Amino acid sequence: MKFQQFLCWLLLSIFPGLSFAQSEDLERFRPEQRKDLQLWTSVGIKQRIGEHWQWRLVQGFRFDNNISQKKNFLTEATLVYRFRKDLRLAGLYRFSNRNEFESDRHRFGAKLYYSKDLNRFSLSGRLYYQHEIETSRLAENQLRSRISVSYDIKKLKVNPYIAAEHFYEFHHKGNETAAMRYTAGADIELTKKLGMTVYYRFQNQLNRADPLHSNILGLHLSYTLNRVLL
Repeated sequence: MKFQQFLCWLLLSIFPGLSFAQSEDLERFRPEQRKDLQLWTSVGIKQRIGEHWQWRLVQGFRFDNNISQKKNFLTEATLVYRFRKDLRLAGLYRFSNRNEFESDRHRFGAKLYYSKDLNRFSLSGRLYYQHEIETSRLAENQLRSRISVSYDIKKLKVNPYIAAEHFYEFHHKGNETAAMRYTAGADIELTKKLGMTVYYRFQNQLNRADPLHSNILGLHLSYTLNRVLL
């Protein structure tokens, strides 16, 4: 698959889906908007295995209700295979320990990454299919498409980036756009093995009777056990 074709597919899935979903949301509900401030933090380790494989383990801690209560604590394990420098495939499992008002969840997912370097810019796309199981509820299936642009600042170990992500939900009552997510942040190299990502994220639920609009502050620390080629 050529990068241009992959990028066009992502753009078509994100931006037309956004405009259609917003108008559909207004026509169907015209609901009261709920707003929240959340904090998402996580730590992770990763290690390369041979020339093509890598495993990752992440522990996350998320707080909502204006950062006053636990949203969920999650543990995620991922195995990545690199076909070539610009193309990767990943499989993952996530366990989410929710708060006292929600049941715990199990997520299985597959991700396809494609990237292209343009001088000091890096343009990347990701397709993410997830299957999530929650006690006493039907399984949830979503296809998420994300496009991001980052910039390698010369002589600085900071790479700022922006990203947009579209959530499309498969449902027995009809498929529809579930949310849009926008992120602005920076990847920071603290040492050769320790990295940090800081970001601000706005997430907007769509096609819901009581949509939640979340402002999210995020921090992720990642430690590399060996040199990573992915």
